[in-house]
Amino acid sequence: MALTSLDITPVPYQPGRILHITLLKSYCSLPVSQPVEAIVLQTSSATMSVVLDLHDRRFGADLRKDHPHTPEAEAVFQSFIQQNKISHFLEELAETKESEPVPLSADYYLDPDIPDPDSRAKYETALWQECQELFACETQAYSRLQDLQGACIPHMYAHILITPNTPDHVTPPNRYDEVKGVLLEFIPGYTLRPIHNTSALLAPPDPQEWQGVVQSAVDTAHEINKRGIIMKDCQPRNVMADSRRSHKPFIIDLAQCRSKDEMMKFWEDSDNEVEVEEIEYWIQAITADNPGAIGSIMQTKLPREKGVEIHVKYPDIYKIIDDIKRR
Repeated sequence: MALTSLDITPVPYQPGRILHITLLKSYCSLPVSQPVEAIVLQTSSATMSVVLDLHDRRFGADLRKDHPHTPEAEAVFQSFIQQNKISHFLEELAETKESEPVPLSADYYLDPDIPDPDSRAKYETALWQECQELFACETQAYSRLQDLQGACIPHMYAHILITPNTPDHVTPPNRYDEVKGVLLEFIPGYTLRPIHNTSALLAPPDPQEWQGVVQSAVDTAHEINKRGIIMKDCQPRNVMADSRRSHKPFIIDLAQCRSKDEMMKFWEDSDNEVEVEEIEYWIQAITADNPGAIGSIMQTKLPREKGVEIHVKYPDIYKIIDDIKRR
């Protein structure tokens, strides 16, 4: 039976709602004290606005796909915790991640062909673990890209933690109820996709300016790669053009990445020389093609939607590899 809006857990992150936030790590002098009371999604002071980016397993269309969160699902998850089953299953997830070349998605645990009385609880647990990994990935990426913050990616202001009010829980909140996230610089403007919607009212008035906007976004993707980060989710919708600063593009979503450090750790047991591992990193970058994932789509969409032809210069990764070989 299809779920109705009455069955689905309402999203608590709405304008005007107050959240109690604990600062885990701060990178600037925020005009707040602990615990923080922040307006959801964007908190403002006289001097700054910030974006509250949360990794909450209960919400997110891309995260949960066709399985919205419900009170019944939450009750199953809490029971799984109270029965002390969750620790064992998390160990199982870790072992599976080590052995499987392609990690299993949370949806795997809802497969009707694999009957399991704990299937829904395992699905929720897998989503919880995925959110922990997204938070770790995002914070590590921003740490590695410190010199790009404020220039072509947002400033990272703080790592935060929210413990939801849970009056319906029969037990006190535990670490599985906690929601981690970050406070990021707010970039006022528009994403590069979709470029035909109302946000495009902020887009460059001169069609020829699109050339510079897209080229700068492509260059930023390459700069991120050069610093040891390969984005797994890299598309024009992940690029925000700042309408205050000549439409300067910022890459805004770094929660799904692969880091050079992790790749090197994976390769460290091999007999490969450092140069070989450097080459392998750039081969991985070629496969992901972060610059092309932005530029090629815009080269296709702009003529059709804006009547604008652009010519994008892409980085020569093969030259980088040749230079490594000549060291």
